[in-house]
Amino acid sequence: MVYKCIEGFEIQLIDDDGFEVENKQCHITKGSTWELVDYAEKWDEYNLTQIDNEKYGRMAINKDTLDGYFELIK
Repeated sequence: MVYKCIEGFEIQLIDDDGFEVENKQCHITKGSTWELVDYAEKWDEYNLTQIDNEKYGRMAINKDTLDGYFELIK
């Protein structure tokens, strides 16, 4: 499934080990497209990979963020 960001927002930056980087946020841009890679039921996280630009690469978000900031396009 492919999603399009319908409203820009800030998300906490995570390092390669899965830990939050203190005081580091990244901006997810309105109009960017993301593919659902998998759903981690244990943590209720949707793992998405950016497909139109490799600026951020990958992120994990919850259902509320997915529903509030993205629309399904494919």
